[in-house]
Amino acid sequence: MWMTQDGYRLTITPSVVATFSARHRQLGLSELVLRNYRGNLDRAVRRSLAQIVAAAYRTGALRNRWGRSYPAFTSAINGRGYIVIARPLADGRYAIVAIRPRPEREQEQEQAKHGGKASVDWTGSLPVDQAIKEPGGGVYVLEYQGVPVYVGEGGAYAGDAGRLRKRVEMMRQAGVPLDQYTVRLGKMVPGPERNKKLDDRRREMVEHTAILDLNQLKAQQGQQSLKNEKSIRPYDVMPEGVEILHRGTVPPYIQHLRGGDGVQRITGNQDYTGRGHPQLSLPFPLLPSAPTAPQMQQLVLPGMGLQASRRPASLSRRRPRRGRPARSRRLGGAWWPGAWRNREAEYISELEAALAEDYY
Repeated sequence: MWMTQDGYRLTITPSVVATFSARHRQLGLSELVLRNYRGNLDRAVRRSLAQIVAAAYRTGALRNRWGRSYPAFTSAINGRGYIVIARPLADGRYAIVAIRPRPEREQEQEQAKHGGKASVDWTGSLPVDQAIKEPGGGVYVLEYQGVPVYVGEGGAYAGDAGRLRKRVEMMRQAGVPLDQYTVRLGKMVPGPERNKKLDDRRREMVEHTAILDLNQLKAQQGQQSLKNEKSIRPYDVMPEGVEILHRGTVPPYIQHLRGGDGVQRITGNQDYTGRGHPQLSLPFPLLPSAPTAPQMQQLVLPGMGLQASRRPASLSRRRPRRGRPARSRRLGGAWWPGAWRNREAEYISELEAALAEDYY
């Protein structure tokens, strides 16, 4: 159980945790989940929700079509806003049933700004299990059968603090066929200033630039774009501009960005949206299309379907025993036979439909 800033006690059922785990990217939880991941995805979701609830306060309520009221809570973590919907329980607590990120127009987030110099030493394509043991840190590109599907960054690749290692362990836990994935590492050494914040900003600059450039190339060839939450929007280039020196085994989708000296230069005082190459033909096929939501809870990455090993008991539908009438429940002035055996799932689908319309 968690407490909001204004004293509301919130909890969550295991079935809703399983649903949030399977859809954590669509719900805007991936960054928090990655930071809180310690070997178990459901526990990482719980830790993330605990942080969100601790910063939340009640801002309104949502009513369903039968007049039932659900409290709405607003929270902000690391500059990202969330709306949490809960249903009242008999003992004065509230059970979380839906969550979504707040729209950008509500958060009024400031556009990212980058500037300065950075140096990246690229490796070739490495097997996943080898990549998570490599020393150092920097940026990395996760490839599915040669197709870049994710760009990330971190101060370390391996060890307890390794963000790449955590992401791979999450994929392994979800049953992803890791033999179809490879990783290209862009190693970056700490700057001469020995300032961690400056090193973090350099990695974020390289990551953001690579994502925008890759999305331009993917758009030209009709491929699915990268979906990184924070780095798919343009950024403001600071007056000093951006200079990124690419060395080593530079990926084919980055080579065309370099000048004769190997430096990618972006002039200052502009909005950078990425740079493609009309004549460049990338040597890999189109990504496989993800199944629709009714088919699956959507892919987090190609081949990464987060399916529960068994259906939670609270979500199962049981037939009434023979000779006994089905139980009924009064909803909105009418008697409905059979009641709702799948209550959490009904709550979630109904509330998310209302949240999609900004109705609260």
